[in-house]
Amino acid sequence: MSDQGPYVESETVTGDRVDLHGGNAYVIKSGETRLERSAANTVYAQDLEARQSAVAWAEADQVNTRQSLVGHVQAEEASVDRSAVGVLHAKTVTLTNASAGILVATQADLKNASAVVVISRAVDGQPVLKFDPRTAVVAGAAAGGVLGLLWLVGRLFGKR
Repeated sequence: MSDQGPYVESETVTGDRVDLHGGNAYVIKSGETRLERSAANTVYAQDLEARQSAVAWAEADQVNTRQSLVGHVQAEEASVDRSAVGVLHAKTVTLTNASAGILVATQADLKNASAVVVISRAVDGQPVLKFDPRTAVVAGAAAGGVLGLLWLVGRLFGKR
């Protein structure tokens, strides 16, 4: 399916190749998906390329984003350029001038990239972490203290 019109809206789009320019779809299932200035809730594809687009959930073998926003990415290989990703899980990840909330990868290549949590076997480049080690310890202790207080209060009132 290819659309060059000004706006397309669809519930489900399927095909070997989906090119969506300036529209939105709820679910996209395809071999190749190209999004430009578009939005999709869920994308299942072998190859996903998103340019200035938003995707809530993406599962693909290969994911390339540029100036896009993605909630969750599950991929074999992911390349994120000037984009933001909430959760990124892939074997090989390249982040360039990008942000990620949680990054889980076997191999991560970070170039001027920021992340809240990075879990990777091998990391090339230095991530710009949101918390320095001291702040992380203080935040963890504060969270543990609050959870401990809530547990004690629950035990106190739960026995009656």
